[in-house]
Amino acid sequence: MKLHQLTRLCTALSIVVLGGYDITSAARAEESVVPGIDVSHFQGAIDWEQVGGQKIRFVYVKASEGLHTADARLQENWRGARQQGLKTGPYHFFHPDEDPIAQAEHFLSQLKSANIDLAGSLPPVLDIEVAEGTKSTTLRRDIKQWLHHVEKNTGCKPILYTSPHFWEKEDAGDFAAHHLWLADYAKTPTVPKGWRHWTFWQHSEDGTIAGIEKKVDLTVFAGDDIKLEELTCKARP
Repeated sequence: MKLHQLTRLCTALSIVVLGGYDITSAARAEESVVPGIDVSHFQGAIDWEQVGGQKIRFVYVKASEGLHTADARLQENWRGARQQGLKTGPYHFFHPDEDPIAQAEHFLSQLKSANIDLAGSLPPVLDIEVAEGTKSTTLRRDIKQWLHHVEKNTGCKPILYTSPHFWEKEDAGDFAAHHLWLADYAKTPTVPKGWRHWTFWQHSEDGTIAGIEKKVDLTVFAGDDIKLEELTCKARP
């Protein structure tokens, strides 16, 4: 076995179990993976020092939802994770029955209010889980509008979070230009039509992490720490 192959294998095997969940299937699916979580106000107060002492390397933090909901713990979670040297990124929960540009502006306003600079952070994420009766053509149009508006205003191309069941059911279209954060709790994830592979894979919604009292979503990144760094948003000129 070549040295670089052994290094990648050791990286994968070093994170076989996280929060009581076996992620060796992720290691088999990709040469190496980096473990992370996503959090919101739902998790309550988090002891970030305890979290930072584990194998977690990145955290996605909820910023907003729809037109009017702001996550009350955005700034607290963002700062706590950053103080532990963890990569952070913000996400917005999308409501298709509400104006996409107004939602994008709401998301951006929450980042501004929390004094969040995306330079060096993981790209913003659009969380798409519900259709709320929206037609597929309208859903595709509105997703594109949100993505374009956020990218134009941040200089960073957003990531799409969705599940294979929802995406195929709603025929949501081809967004291969955007990285995919796949939510699929099967041992082997199914990549929806329009993408060839996942960039992030949320493999469990029942994780247990020291420092977080409630269950937490567990995710892996398809790559190593160098690749994760390459994904981060760059400072705007």
